Amino acid sequence: MVGLGLYMLRKERVLSAAGKQARTELEGAHARANLERQAKTEAVWGSGPARYAMAAAALYGSYYFAFEDRSDKNSDWLSVGLLILAMVLARELGLWVLGIGVLCLVGWAVFAGLAALPLSAAVILGAIIIALAVSKR
Repeated sequence: MVGLGLYMLRKERVLSAAGKQARTELEGAHARANLERQAKTEAVWGSGPARYAMAAAALYGSYYFAFEDRSDKNSDWLSVGLLILAMVLARELGLWVLGIGVLCLVGWAVFAGLAALPLSAAVILGAIIIALAVSKR
């Protein structure tokens, strides 16, 4: 009774040599199982076809919630989330799409800025552009 009380008081577990060996073997088995699981996951998701198929499905879902199904007030956020998921899944293509989107945004800003100029400033700016183009010949 006293020994049990002291064990509960200290809360210390002392394993025998066989117990230590069994624990080591069990931890090794868990580590091997985790490595095998990670290798299988990487084999599936590391390959392009699986990721690109999921990205295509996410893009269709984004289109559907953005244009077809407007019944939910959160469909805009769901559409944006699916678009980001598609870009994450198609990593390589996502960077190209993001770069092209930034270039289009810059082009739109330049043309919108030119369109907002008063007519006299636009004529002067156009004359400068034409003069620069002619002088380089």
